[in-house]
Amino acid sequence: MKKTRIKYILLLCIYICIFALAGCSKKADAQVESTEEPTPEVEVNSGTTVTDGVLLVGITSSPYITEDEDGKVEGFEIDLAKAIGELTFLEVKFVKMQYSGIYAELDMSSFDCVISGVQISDAVDKVYDFSVPYYTDDAGHDIGAVVKSGNNKLLNVLNKSIGILKNNGKLDELYDKWFAVEETTENGK
Repeated sequence: MKKTRIKYILLLCIYICIFALAGCSKKADAQVESTEEPTPEVEVNSGTTVTDGVLLVGITSSPYITEDEDGKVEGFEIDLAKAIGELTFLEVKFVKMQYSGIYAELDMSSFDCVISGVQISDAVDKVYDFSVPYYTDDAGHDIGAVVKSGNNKLLNVLNKSIGILKNNGKLDELYDKWFAVEETTENGK
């Protein structure tokens, strides 16, 4: 009887030790929930855009934007502007314009910037500011966003955003989506 009692006590001690050790172990799959608000990768201060919290993008007919019969626009530059909006937590709205009036509307602050196939050129750069290039066309011309001269806050936001999109591979994904070249075999199929 004494041996049986010792066995029970010993087993009880083993169980207590096992439960105590199990309670002290870390759970590898437990995730701590963050109570912090998500923050944008590129901070946009008040007064950077015409309307706080919104990026108004002027667009025109461009080789990189298409419009269907219902007026819905899509394309490389539409997706680029949306990606910039995701980085900055800005709501992106598009303002369709004729190319001939786009600079006058930019001057009147009808929108914040133009992302619509504009070649970076010295002639335009004397009056407006260009972002870093986000694309180089087949003729070797750099394409960039255009802002009113002196809007350095927005220009910095666009440059940082384009840089992040280049570095994180998102810009390459957009190139692949919109400019994918289908390979052909020797017999043309």
